[in-house]
Amino acid sequence: MLKMKATLALTGTFCTSLLAQPIENKTIANTQTNQLQPGYNASTDYLNHRQWDVFVTTDYLYWDWQQDSLLLGQLTPTDIFAGTTQSVFQDPGYASGFQVGFGWNTPCEDHWNLYSEYTWYKNSDTRSITSDSGRTFQGFQGPLPYLNGTYTSKIQMKFDALDLLLQRPFYFGKKLTANFSTGLTALWITQKLTANTNGLSSLWVIADALAPDSSIDNESITIASSTRHKLTSWGLGPKFGLDTNWMLGYGLKIMGNLSASFLYTQYNLNQTTSGTVALNAISRTASSQAKELHNYVVIRPITTAFLGLGWDYCFDENRYQLALSAGYDFNVYWNYNMLDFVPNKITGNMYLQGLNVQAGLAF
Repeated sequence: MLKMKATLALTGTFCTSLLAQPIENKTIANTQTNQLQPGYNASTDYLNHRQWDVFVTTDYLYWDWQQDSLLLGQLTPTDIFAGTTQSVFQDPGYASGFQVGFGWNTPCEDHWNLYSEYTWYKNSDTRSITSDSGRTFQGFQGPLPYLNGTYTSKIQMKFDALDLLLQRPFYFGKKLTANFSTGLTALWITQKLTANTNGLSSLWVIADALAPDSSIDNESITIASSTRHKLTSWGLGPKFGLDTNWMLGYGLKIMGNLSASFLYTQYNLNQTTSGTVALNAISRTASSQAKELHNYVVIRPITTAFLGLGWDYCFDENRYQLALSAGYDFNVYWNYNMLDFVPNKITGNMYLQGLNVQAGLAF
């Protein structure tokens, strides 16, 4: 009897362990499945009660336009021991512009959104330089190295850009959010440079200084000229960006954005020059027109950066969200400058930087 009870006890223990084994494996599998359920970072999209899921933005821009190779010329003292050479640049400085954007939160599971933004900006600058008996001016934008007289130049730019992006805002953590974007960007830029001279003497002044006893002493030479450059370009290419927000609480956040573009860019450059040279009582007028560039195609990279402070606020029972931000833009258009292009010359960069104040509304 005792042997039978012992045998039944051992058999029951063994069977119980076999029956428990599948249950234990199932529990482990469920635990692993639960750990893998969040397959992607949670979206930060603002979804209101009305489910329109659209948002609009408007930006005020106060940008400074800078560009390599905007050196107009040099003021040089007649007596090289009496002073130093001064370089003269075209300096457009700051001007106002704007951006407007429209976005839509798609109903897909990953909460991607579509966003389009248009940028408009214009700037110009006029410089007038008058040399005297103590200084001569050598201009780099005209047909001759002009000396002694008045030199006036004006530069203008019109800038238009259009972005069409697919974005996905998400959480990196409780206090850090990000917005990844990819899409297309298009760019149209027109630049004009005009240079006018009046009452100038030219290379003969140097000859007169080198040979004061020559017959050229008694000759009076004046030059009046006008030179115009017009550069038009358009570009189209992919754009990639990452916007980050460090949440400070009470709706405040620190914003840092970075993007890169690679544009298929086409240039056209036209140059017109006309002038009158008068030697004593004899004058001669000449003009020329040349297309320095025609359908010239290259790939141009662009990088943009933004650093600022923002504030978000929801109201009317979370039906609307107001977003305000202010910060500094720094945009680099690599090797864009072709305004004074000549073969085998290294091109320069164009820079747009300054204040960006944005207001956005989601509803």
